[in-house]
Amino acid sequence: MRERWEKRQFYDIMNLLDVFTVVQGGTIMGFMSAYKHLDNLCKDINGKGVTGYIEDMERNNTASFSVSGWQDDYKQLKHYRWVRNQIAHENYADEDNMCRPEDTEWLDNFYNRILNRTDPLAKYRTYRTDHIDRIDRIDHTVSTPRTIPRTNSYNYEKEWKKVEEKPKKRNTSRIIAYVLLAFGIIFLVFTWNHPEISWPWENKVTYTIYGGYVAVMVAFFISANRKR
Repeated sequence: MRERWEKRQFYDIMNLLDVFTVVQGGTIMGFMSAYKHLDNLCKDINGKGVTGYIEDMERNNTASFSVSGWQDDYKQLKHYRWVRNQIAHENYADEDNMCRPEDTEWLDNFYNRILNRTDPLAKYRTYRTDHIDRIDRIDHTVSTPRTIPRTNSYNYEKEWKKVEEKPKKRNTSRIIAYVLLAFGIIFLVFTWNHPEISWPWENKVTYTIYGGYVAVMVAFFISANRKR
C-alpha cells in the first residue's frame, strides 16, 4: 500500500513538471500530461489504465440505466484514448490540432472524481450496494411473519369456518325438507283425484316406500331446526 502511494506521488510530481515544460514554440503539453496522470491512477486500480477502466464500464453496460452520465463519460474516455493514440503514433497529430483546453480540464476533473469516488464505476458500486441492502431489508420484512407460529391462528380460522358453514347446512336441509313436503302433497292430491291408478307391486312395498319418504322428510326438518 505504501509503495502504491509513493508511486502515485512520483507520478503527480512528474505530471506537474510536464505541465510547466514548454515545447514547440511555447505550447504547453497539457493534454498528454493529464492523460498520463489519469492513466497511471487507473493502472493503480485495475492494472491496465484507462483501457481497463473502459473495459470495466463495458462489462457493466447496464449501469447506464442507474448511473446518470454513464454513457457520456464512456464516450469521452474512448475519445480521449483515441486522441492520445493519435498524438503518440501519428506524425500529423499533436496537441495543437487535436486538443482544446476543455479536454485537459475534463481529464483532470475525471481524475479528481476517481479520488473522490464520484466516478461512474464508484457510483455504480454504491448503487448496487444500496440496492442489495434495500432488497435484503424487504426480504427480511416479508419473511419475518413466517417465523411466527401459526398454530393458534390456523385453528381459530378452521373453527370459525365451521361456525359459518353450520347455518348454510341448516338452510340446505330446510329447503330439501320443504321440497319433499311439497312433492308429497302434490303426489297425494294427484292420487286422490285419480283413484284408478295403482302400483304394479304389493301394497306392503308401497307403504314401505311411503314410510321411507316420510322418514327422510322428517329427518331433513329435524336437521334444519337443530340447535348448534
